[in-house]
Order: sequence, then C-alpha cells, then structure tokens
Amino acid sequence: MSESLEETLAFLDEALRQSDFILNGEENCRDARKLVDSVEDHNGLAAKKKNPRHNKERHAEAQHLRNEVEDLKLLLQRLQTIRNMEHRAKETSGLRLISDGAELSPWRQTCVRQLEQRLRAEREKMHLTKNGEKLKKYMKSLKKLAGYETGTMEHGVS
Repeated sequence: MSESLEETLAFLDEALRQSDFILNGEENCRDARKLVDSVEDHNGLAAKKKNPRHNKERHAEAQHLRNEVEDLKLLLQRLQTIRNMEHRAKETSGLRLISDGAELSPWRQTCVRQLEQRLRAEREKMHLTKNGEKLKKYMKSLKKLAGYETGTMEHGVS
C-alpha cells in the first residue's frame, strides 16, 4: 500500500507541476526564449558578423567620395580664379585706349596678351582634364566588361 501511496503522491506532484506550467506558461516561455537567446549568443548564432567585404566596399566608396570632394574643391578654385581673371581681362581690355587716344604702354600690352594666353591655356587644360576623366571612366568600364578587374580572365587566356 505504501507503494501505491508513493505512486499517487508522485502522480499528484507531476500533475501540480504541469498545472503550474500551464498557468505560468507565458513566464516560462519568456524564460525559455531568454535561455535560447543566451545560448545562441554564446554560440554566435544570433549575432551574425558583418561581412568584411561590405566594410571594405563602404570604406572604398567613402574614400572615393573624399577624393571627389577634393577634386571638386580644386575645380571650384580654378573656376573662380579663371572667372576673376576674365573679369579683370574685360576691365583691362576696355582700358586699351587712354582718354587722349594713345594706346597702352608696351608693358601693359604684354601683360594683357599674357593674361589672355594664360586664360586660354587654363580653359584648354580644364577641357583636356575633363576629357581625360571621361576616357578613364570609359576604359574602366571596358576593363570591367572584359573581366580584367573581376579576375575572370587571366592575362589573355580565356
């Protein structure tokens, strides 16, 4: 009889535990989730590491944008300088004739001529630089199409 009493008590204990589990199911679920999360965090499953390739790409893009900002600042300075020089050239070209009808001194004529040549050279340089950049981008896209940058082709072997 003591065995049946022990079995009955064990059965009742088990039933009480199950009823407590059912009544406190939300708390147990939260605890279970916390346990699973802590195990995953410990194993490194939940927190995936960022792909280093993406970091390198972002760094390269940021560096490219910094370089582009520097280039644009230099271009702005050049354009402002050219605009100021052209403005001065227009002012000096209006002074070619002095009020009494005599021309500018030979030194001033030389200065005006050199200024005009320098402005022409600056415009040509900017035009050539712009075309060079376009060619550079074009060649880069051709290389990309040909597979030289991706490593799909190796030195002429297809």
